[in-house]
Amino acid sequence: MLHSTSRTTHSESTGRTAKQACLPLFVITLLALGLTAIALTPPVESKSTLAHRSDFDSPARQENHRTSSHERAAWGRGIALTSRGNLEPAAAFAPPLVTIVVDTTADVPLVSACTAAPSDCSLRGAMQFANTNPGTTISIPAGTYQLVVPGGAVEGFNGDNTIGDLDVTGNNTSIIGAGANTTVIQQTQPNDRVIEVNPFLDAGFNFTISGVTITGGSETTAVGGGGLISGSIDNAVSVTNCIISGNSATGSGSLGGGAIAHTGGSLTISGTTFSNNSTTSSGGAVTYSAGDPFARTPSTGTLSISGSTFTTNSSASPAAGGGALDLFNYNSGIGTYNINSSSFSGNNATVGSGGAINVESGPLTITTSSFAANQAAASGGAIVAADNTSVTFSRLVGNTVTLPVNGLALFRSGGTFTADDNWWGSNSGPGANDFRSTTGSISPATYLQLRISASPDTICTGASSTLTADIKKRNVGSPLTTELNGLPAFPVPPATIFNNAVLGTLSGASTQFVNGVATATYTAGGTGGMGSADATADNQTVTASITIQATSTTDPADQAVCPGTTATFSTTASGPGPFSYAWTLDGSPFNGDSPSIMVPTGSLSVGPHTVAVTTTGACGSASQSATLTVQPPTTTSDPADATVCQGATANFSTTAGGTGPF
Repeated sequence: MLHSTSRTTHSESTGRTAKQACLPLFVITLLALGLTAIALTPPVESKSTLAHRSDFDSPARQENHRTSSHERAAWGRGIALTSRGNLEPAAAFAPPLVTIVVDTTADVPLVSACTAAPSDCSLRGAMQFANTNPGTTISIPAGTYQLVVPGGAVEGFNGDNTIGDLDVTGNNTSIIGAGANTTVIQQTQPNDRVIEVNPFLDAGFNFTISGVTITGGSETTAVGGGGLISGSIDNAVSVTNCIISGNSATGSGSLGGGAIAHTGGSLTISGTTFSNNSTTSSGGAVTYSAGDPFARTPSTGTLSISGSTFTTNSSASPAAGGGALDLFNYNSGIGTYNINSSSFSGNNATVGSGGAINVESGPLTITTSSFAANQAAASGGAIVAADNTSVTFSRLVGNTVTLPVNGLALFRSGGTFTADDNWWGSNSGPGANDFRSTTGSISPATYLQLRISASPDTICTGASSTLTADIKKRNVGSPLTTELNGLPAFPVPPATIFNNAVLGTLSGASTQFVNGVATATYTAGGTGGMGSADATADNQTVTASITIQATSTTDPADQAVCPGTTATFSTTASGPGPFSYAWTLDGSPFNGDSPSIMVPTGSLSVGPHTVAVTTTGACGSASQSATLTVQPPTTTSDPADATVCQGATANFSTTAGGTGPF
């Protein structure tokens, strides 16, 4: 597919001058003459006729030839040429709907019967079938489908599906795999991409693909789209739940898009992972423009990305960049870009700007997305924007640029750029170099902060409290509620969020913030006091304090008393009340509910007795005991009678018993 790569944008206007986007004069004339020929019914252009387009080797000649051939073939596809010179689907065109199932991994284009018979439907053969039966759904079971027929420069831009990449010429074709982890479409040839959608640049062309891996594509002819190329005026392409990995687009003046290059109409990407794609141009993963390659107008479109992941993609354009995405309007296209719930990490604009995203022209809106560890050589470690851009409810952490003053995370080179209510990895918000513009540092009005709470924050020993950490607090104003729903989970394990439990233990702790929230359970030990636990998000740590309460009671004093007297015992309780008291004497309940008791000893035997108390409060029970000693009574022995002579000394003695001193 030939796509012009000349752009009328700020950053690319000086870097890409090859391949002009205007239609040659004779092509415009041909379009005008075509208006008078609509009433005619020329024969449908055959597949063999289309194959002759490979004879045009010069890119300029190819573009001119494809324009005229495209128009001639339009009648046969139910396409009408409008008064504005655009090609649009005829109102009466209604393609049949057919589902076929690929049943062999062999790369043989002639195996295209695609009936219920075994081994009669290869992937390339299924594409042959779909190209002659618009509206076909191709179901691809689990397996690795290697493309082994070389095409390269020989194939050119003729839409020949029998060699090189898979050429999708049948409108409303759908490819459905069994899941990206099990269904793999792999290009094995060194100079071929994987899939070429709408090579004839028909207007109103639709294509969907889901549940497959696209890998190994290598576009080397300076066109773009290493994994997949698509687009034209009023086209709609949808990529869902796919993995697009290890593709490249190289060559001077390439449109870029190591994984996908789309020009003209809308591109919708959801639930898809882009990794390790690269380009010598811009847009390591995706390059997108709503502008039509033939400059037909108005050419509008929307790039919609949701729930997708972009990691370790790279671009090497010194004029633009975009390690993951390069977004621009050209040929008077009018495009808008919307990204939500997506993650960009480790992408690199090795010599250009926008480690993750380069916005050359057109408005970009980003919500609930994560940008971490992206890097750029020139400006905007995560994003550089020359047109109106908004980033909200997102995470911006650890992005870098060669010169920090050129925006470690964000750089505004034109238009407006707002970045309120984002998490910058610290409760102090963005640093002076995190968000820059051509006129200096930009400070967002609001930013998000990490907080932690314990519920309840006062517990008894052995009880539990729920810890909740989130990044929903604003530096000013009310906190967020549900705005972070859809934010990609972070951090990547084995990093921990909750730690440093004091006077307790942690269990059930979240390993990632999900929708900006993480939880854990804190269980107090057996010691009362001030407990705590920490939560960490990126570069910020906060602490929750938890008061741990316990029931305690003092030890009644031991006593020793004489028989018949009364002993008094008392205890003092502490902790959350109200309190109840249970006393026992020698193990038997005694004297009711009171913090003190009186024990008569008249009926007690001499010797030690145990008096115990159990105090019960809101935080459990505590027990203490004392010893009551009933002393024996005082006794003395009878002195012996004595008879002595007058004047002699009589000696008398007694022996005392009981408790002295005597």
